[in-house]
Amino acid sequence: MARVRSDSRDGGRPLSPHLPLGDRTPLSATATLPFDNIPLPVVDTTAAEIHLLQEMGASPIEADPRLPSSPLRKHSAFYEEYLNDGNDGPRRSDPQTVPAFELRPPPKSPGMRARAPPASAHSSATMAPVATVPSPSAEAVKPLLQHLHPAGVSTRTDDPTDDIMPDEDSPFDMVRAVVSNRDDPTLPTLTVRVWILGLSFLVILSVVNQFFWFRETPIGLGGVIVLLLSYPMGKFMAWSMPHRTVRLRPFPWSFELNPGPFSIKEHVLVSIVANSGAGTAYAIDVIVIKRLFYKTEMAFATSLLLLLTSQLVGYGLAGIARKFLVRPAAMIWPAGLITVALFRTFHDKEELPVAGTAARSSAETFSTTPTEDIEMTMVDENSPPLSPTDKPDGLLIPPRRFGSALRTSSSRFTPLALLRRLNRLTRVQYFWAFFMFSFVWYFVPGYLFTGLGAVSLLCLVAPTSLIAQQLGDGRYGLGILSFSMDWSMISSAYLSSPIATPFWTACNMFASFVVMMWVLVPLAYYFNVWDAAHFPIYSAATFDVFGNHYNTTRVMPGGSYDEAAYQTYSPLRLAFQFALTYGLSFASFASLLTYTALYHGKDIMARFRESRAMDDDIHAKLMRRYPEVPSWWYSAIFFVNGLAAIYLCERMGIGLPWWAVLLALGIAGLFLIPVGIIAAVSNQSPGLNVITEFIIGYLLPGQPIANVTFKTYGTIALNQGLALVGDMKLAHYMKIPPRHMFICQAVGTVCAGTLQLATAYYLMDTVPRMCDPDNLPWTCRGAHTFYSASIIWGLIGPLKMFGPGSPYYFALWFFLLGFLLPFPIYFLQKRYPNLHWLQFVHVPIILGALDSFPPGPALVYPMWFLACVFFNLWIYRRHNGWWKRLGFIFSVALDSGLAVAGLVIFVIFQSSGIELHWWGNDHQQCPLSRAPLVPASPFHS
Repeated sequence: MARVRSDSRDGGRPLSPHLPLGDRTPLSATATLPFDNIPLPVVDTTAAEIHLLQEMGASPIEADPRLPSSPLRKHSAFYEEYLNDGNDGPRRSDPQTVPAFELRPPPKSPGMRARAPPASAHSSATMAPVATVPSPSAEAVKPLLQHLHPAGVSTRTDDPTDDIMPDEDSPFDMVRAVVSNRDDPTLPTLTVRVWILGLSFLVILSVVNQFFWFRETPIGLGGVIVLLLSYPMGKFMAWSMPHRTVRLRPFPWSFELNPGPFSIKEHVLVSIVANSGAGTAYAIDVIVIKRLFYKTEMAFATSLLLLLTSQLVGYGLAGIARKFLVRPAAMIWPAGLITVALFRTFHDKEELPVAGTAARSSAETFSTTPTEDIEMTMVDENSPPLSPTDKPDGLLIPPRRFGSALRTSSSRFTPLALLRRLNRLTRVQYFWAFFMFSFVWYFVPGYLFTGLGAVSLLCLVAPTSLIAQQLGDGRYGLGILSFSMDWSMISSAYLSSPIATPFWTACNMFASFVVMMWVLVPLAYYFNVWDAAHFPIYSAATFDVFGNHYNTTRVMPGGSYDEAAYQTYSPLRLAFQFALTYGLSFASFASLLTYTALYHGKDIMARFRESRAMDDDIHAKLMRRYPEVPSWWYSAIFFVNGLAAIYLCERMGIGLPWWAVLLALGIAGLFLIPVGIIAAVSNQSPGLNVITEFIIGYLLPGQPIANVTFKTYGTIALNQGLALVGDMKLAHYMKIPPRHMFICQAVGTVCAGTLQLATAYYLMDTVPRMCDPDNLPWTCRGAHTFYSASIIWGLIGPLKMFGPGSPYYFALWFFLLGFLLPFPIYFLQKRYPNLHWLQFVHVPIILGALDSFPPGPALVYPMWFLACVFFNLWIYRRHNGWWKRLGFIFSVALDSGLAVAGLVIFVIFQSSGIELHWWGNDHQQCPLSRAPLVPASPFHS
């Protein structure tokens, strides 16, 4: 901010001949100079300058009593926010009435807009002169300031944001629609509340998500639950914690225990810390298969080093890419805009009840939906209106009475009327209601009657039919005509929440599932394509030519691959559906490149050119006031963890040479910026797992652990780097100091990784028969798939598995199929723009729909799609207000209640050996579903 000081304080400048002699004592006054009617603070106006303003045609205006004598921000939005802040009130504790001067353009001036200044909401009788000048622009204000200080003017820029123009905003519509173009640097950021809430949620998410990752249908608690619950908790802490300064003696450090109202910046940092535990570390699967499948012990310290180096090495890559992927305005990161919108939903205004405040009169009429000519009358003469000012943020209790009379035009009481009455609850109250329902209900399919987790009608109708059980089993078959009453089968980590998936996306995915799983797989299986009938119809396991599970010890007699033993034993074989999944993953990777070029190529190139040519936008300018993270911080983390990774792989029994570690990190670094540009512009990001498996499989065949470790470093370094860059862009939009963001990311990553690994070790050491396919619910489907990948790509290698002479050689043609398939779809969409359904066909989504199947049970897909149809089609169209307000909350609450119930069942019952044995728990509905159609026999050599 340009601060123009009178040098007379130092006895410096001579008096201007145009100024009257008199009192030249500087006043602690503030004048607001409008840039196109936008106030600008100017400080230290003297009495002589006040007289000059009067001589220039001043007219009186009222001075705001809330305006502090110290300089305010330059941009009008800040001033208006200061005056109109209804949530937190004034941010200064010592307001006083001071003279204010407003320089206005003359009305009807050519090329100028004559507007009245914004009226202050709080004014007093104190009057001050107003001057009129010929132009409201910034360039016109500068000569005026020079006129006020003609000789000894001393202009000093203290604020790095002084080049921000009024009404300046992002050049991109989607950013302008969501991200605020103002910043309040006085808001608290890295506070005690951030650490208390962030670390608490991090512990919960890390333990719960890792705990459920080993179960039959894992769930994933994500950042939405943190965003939702941390807000009322932060508000409560701001209300309850004492206002006290804590000094850390003997160090010269101190901090405020309660720095004031819970701010949006604190809310963001809480989510950043906690979200580090929202996923499970990729490296844990390496540790699990090494200990449980390859029967090789791995010390906890060695495992922790593997996990942390694979996670933290991405920080160095993120630091390198930040100036290309964060600062340019053209790098939008659409996924981050959704998060920004959620945060602003909480903080831009006080939360209201779902349907607004309750009726104050004795009766109120509502229209239900556009398609229903139904009116509902709510009669509630006695209960008081529910207002967020009564119990802030819904922290306490729902309305006292739900038994008030509810009438409709057709009946005295209907479920619709009850739902309308319940709409008086706030979002947080709804969350706890759904949470309790989910918590109580999960005891039924999770402990009391586990058979409800997957009910197969075909198996019940034909209990002795092999084909019926293969087609109908929801867990180990294709899931035709099966259903589940377990929410974890609907909203699982395999497909995420059905409510969070757009309906058109779900249609693409389910169409792919039906064609591939319910049409192509049965046809190929029962016609014995690729010898498919000799194996189960749905399995992620690896087999020998005899139809038995592949015995890796027979090809690794001394702990390493033996070619002669392999030739003596058997080639590797897969179930047709598993081989098809690999082919589709090849096609999906190739199609994403073509699709991105066709649909987003022009945008990407334009944004890339704009990012190089475009000046800083408003958000980059506002971030200048915060010190950047030094580049050497990122470089140090990258080099330290890179060297630690080399030491680990060379000396700790991993078997990955040093050059392979450097190659993995080099691949990640090479792809980071181009893949980051694609993700920042199109919200699509191709993964590198297929490429890394291919490369190291050809270079180091016969090394399964080295293969998956290489994939971990190559894939996770890129994924973690992109995730960190995405968080940096979120901090950029929310005006979070970069160093505070860096600290939260680093602490969250280290703490989450340690907790997840400790949880994994605890379960591996305490759960009997861990990862046994018959030991429900601890089947470890993800670990089994990871183990199979280590055999396919590492032990046997892609040359033998997909090379000439292999029955799966045809899968390599899927690369070409995926590359070419977007072209006809693209031209058809251009040729028939009025064919509505065709515009929603998305080739990469269709080809990538089965990426998690296996390991996911087939039943998950139809149940997930039915839930998506119900919520995102029927509810969305008929009860759109409910969907907008409570859809995500409903999903998060059910996930949370299920997670807590699962932990309670394990701690209280399963860990103590308390089991319920009865028909509903012990009966296997489809015992034949995992049997092959053709009995095991050596059909090939």
